[in-house]
Order: sequence, then C-alpha cells, then structure tokens
Amino acid sequence: MDILSSIIKILANGAVFFFFIGLLIMLIAKSLKKPSGKNAKIFSYSKQKNNLVSKISNISSRKVKIKKAAKKNAILFVIDFVSDVNASNVDILEKQIDAILSLSKKGDEVMVKVFTPGGAVYAYGLAYSQLNRIKEKGLKLYVAVDKVAASGGYLMACVADEIMAAPFAILGSIGVVAQIPNFRRWLNDNKIDIEEHTAGKYKRTITPLGEITEEGRRKFKESLSDIHNRFKEVVQTNRPNLDIEKVAQGEHWLGLDAHKLGLVDTIKTSATFLDHKSETFEVLIIDNKPYKSFSEKLMTKAFGILNMNPKNLFT
Repeated sequence: MDILSSIIKILANGAVFFFFIGLLIMLIAKSLKKPSGKNAKIFSYSKQKNNLVSKISNISSRKVKIKKAAKKNAILFVIDFVSDVNASNVDILEKQIDAILSLSKKGDEVMVKVFTPGGAVYAYGLAYSQLNRIKEKGLKLYVAVDKVAASGGYLMACVADEIMAAPFAILGSIGVVAQIPNFRRWLNDNKIDIEEHTAGKYKRTITPLGEITEEGRRKFKESLSDIHNRFKEVVQTNRPNLDIEKVAQGEHWLGLDAHKLGLVDTIKTSATFLDHKSETFEVLIIDNKPYKSFSEKLMTKAFGILNMNPKNLFT
C-alpha cells in the first residue's frame, strides 16, 4: 500500500511539473509573436467589420453578402486617442506614430480619433508635437472628434489637415486656467511658520503656503497670458482663416457651431468617415494597448494561476 501511495505521489508531482513546463512553452511561443511596427498591434478595420457582420448574420440565421472591395494600394492608419488631464496616453501615442512612420508609404493617410477634455500644457503640447510628426512625413492627417476635444484636446487637433466633428461634439476652450488654494492665513492663525528659500526673483510667485504679493500675482497672470498667446499662435498658424481673437476667449461650442466659426472643416462622425474611406483604402487600426515583454507576460500569467482564474491562462 505504501508503494502504491508513493507511485501515485510521484505521478501527481510529475503531472504538475509537466503542466507548468507546458504552460511555460505556451507563454514563450506567444511572446515570440511580436507585433510589427515597433511593438504596436495593427488590426484590419474591414476584417473586424466583416467578422462582426458575419457573427450577427449567424445569430439571426440570415445570409449577408459582403462585397469585396477593389484592390487597395493605399492605407489609412487609425489611432484612437482617449486620455485624461495629464495626457497619460501620450507615450503610447508616440509608439503608435513610430509604427505608422515605419510602415507608411507615399499616398497613405492617418486618422486620429481624439477624445479628451484637455489638461496639462506640457503634456498636450507634446501630443501636438507627436501628431505634427505625421505631417512632417508628408502624410495627410485627419482628426475626428465624436465627443470632446477641448483646450489641450483642440490644441493637438488643430494640426490636422482636416478636422471633422459630430454635430453635438464639444470643441474649443482655447484658454488657460490655473487654481491654487492658499493656506497662509490659516497658518498665521495657528502660529505655524513656513520657511522657503529661493534663488531667483520669480522662482515662486503664488504657492499654497507662501504669502501672496501683488507682484507675485502679477507675474503669475503674466505667465498664464504667455501660455495663452502661444496657444493662439499655434491654432492661428494651423488654421489661418480663423478669427482667433473671437474664438480664443476660453469658450467651447457644439460641433455645428464650431463648424460655422471655422474650428472644424466638416460635420461627420468617425464611423461615417471610415465607412467611406474603406471603399478605397485599406484601413488599419493601431492598437492602443502597450506591448508587454515576455517577463511581464510571465508575471501576469503567474499571478493569474495563483488567483485560480483559468481565464488568465489563455488571454
């Protein structure tokens, strides 16, 4: 009986061992399939759409005929830029553009779907510069706004050769804002001293803990005006027919009104545009998920195993 138990234990341990070996081989095989274009995954818009149509037709038991498009030589690359006030996805945007610039040829075009309320000046200034790389390569650039491209979002959008917007999308907000709470009076009331030493007259102007002076307030407002002027210059350079003083007062507009003011070129959704372009262009969608190295994948799978979630083994 002891011998039988020992044999069962050995076999069980062997099964576990070979299971993990098999899992490791599977992970290695998956990790070797690196996406092209500097770690950016690329999907065919037409194939995705056709696959969806096929699934719907199978569910409803109806035959759906999909016409084959004529031979397409040119490519329309599509980027979906959805971000926050810190433009957290700007590093991913850079890699997506790296992929496009490494794969594109003369005659190809790019569409960027922008959805952001704007935010940090430095971050959206960088996003603008990244999109400008597409123009410098000689590729036609479209920007589509289905929902919101305000402030920094419009800053990055204005570089496009053509801006399209949905009728009720929100655009504009060409202005600059800054808010800083100040606790100096509370500190004084509670007899709390704060020492701050600076080198340079304007190293600190308005801060949460320091005393606010008229000179500091003036310099702070001056800095905001400088940023606002740079913002207006960029918009005016890219859209020279705009009445910049009229649209650069911090207001925002719906797509239809923005079109009348010249902030956008056409009233159209990104879906309508892609449906039309897919008739003559091969539409490729650049994935917005960061590429994971083999070690990162291995750690993710390992934690999935420890959590006893079988789904994590195969995603």
